[in-house]
Amino acid sequence: MDQFPVFRSDSIEKKNDVTAGFSKLMRFLNVFHTSPVAKICAGDKSALKDDLVRLTSLLQVATSDPSAVNLQDAEAAEQAKSILIKGKNTFQTAITIYPAGVFLAETVSKLTSKLRQGAALVSEIQGAAEFAGTLKAITRDSIMKERADGSDVEVSIPQQSKFADMVAKFVCFEEKASDDAKKECSAALSAIQERIKQLHDALLELAAFKFEKKFPDFEETLGMLVAGKVVEGKATDFLQLLGDIVGYQCFPKLNLLKVLGKDLAAKLEASLSSVQAVCRSMQAAASKLITLAADSVDEGLLLEERLVSLFSTIAGVAMMSELEAVLPKWATSVTAVKHLIEGSVTKFMKASTATFHKFVVQIMETEINLEAVLQTGVVGTMDMDDKDRNLCIKLVVSAIYCH
Repeated sequence: MDQFPVFRSDSIEKKNDVTAGFSKLMRFLNVFHTSPVAKICAGDKSALKDDLVRLTSLLQVATSDPSAVNLQDAEAAEQAKSILIKGKNTFQTAITIYPAGVFLAETVSKLTSKLRQGAALVSEIQGAAEFAGTLKAITRDSIMKERADGSDVEVSIPQQSKFADMVAKFVCFEEKASDDAKKECSAALSAIQERIKQLHDALLELAAFKFEKKFPDFEETLGMLVAGKVVEGKATDFLQLLGDIVGYQCFPKLNLLKVLGKDLAAKLEASLSSVQAVCRSMQAAASKLITLAADSVDEGLLLEERLVSLFSTIAGVAMMSELEAVLPKWATSVTAVKHLIEGSVTKFMKASTATFHKFVVQIMETEINLEAVLQTGVVGTMDMDDKDRNLCIKLVVSAIYCH
């Protein structure tokens, strides 16, 4: 028989050591229960025997793999602990004062609490799944309500408070439930996820409908811009349109986080934000775009900060993917603006480098005629005196031959 364990106060911080001590005590009690000594010390109807059974229940739960303990056994151990720490029971002092006993009681209570929480989570998610099953398929039309004056449409989710409660339970379960509980409730989780995804897709379609209904002239206006028909001094309507879109909120009264959860809410917000981001950048560069479309291009214009920022925005794959997800027709019009900028750059670069071949041919001659190379028709104009100009050319020539 193993020696009855003696727990040191400093071993409480070492969970493995304490658990090993509990295992020794458990083995001792198992041997004791079947020994003749037990009949002498703890008869069939003695308080000591009942207390030993209760202590054994606590040790059984505390020394078992937590994943292998069911709620029923944990509840029985918790009840046994409650009896042991009340009144003048045999092990009251051991469990309420001595460190090892306190740790034993805490271990049982924590595990019981965790199992109770898990059972509650399972019950709640199953109830939420039942509610999801009662819902009809969620579409754009099922969540859309037109205003009385016909100026816009609003979102109206059937049983919105209950839907939000379902999402809250789903999020809580995903965060707190064990892997085993998630596996057990996989069908319920899938049913709820399907409804949340349906709402996300319906809101995305509704957002597109609202933007297109509120701003029906967007595509035509960008088409006129690209064609050079929005002239300087008559761009007020263009700027007003972009400003209105930037300030427009699709769902001002809807808390997306409550009805979609963190991930899908962020995904929808990213798609909606892309519309404002593109239009805000276009609004800032509006005057430059009009000049560009009028075929009045120079390097100063192409390097203008607001135009560069606009191009960076609408040439971004992530940004345009988000815009296309919510408004594919608008994305096509914005892409045409990008092509306008690219075309202007290409045309400018082509004109600026038209004589580069002639320049290269001349500097590759055995004897370089600097006067011929430095003709304005070949290199353009240079804002420097003759001395600096000759030095610059010599440096360029030297660099070319060195490489």
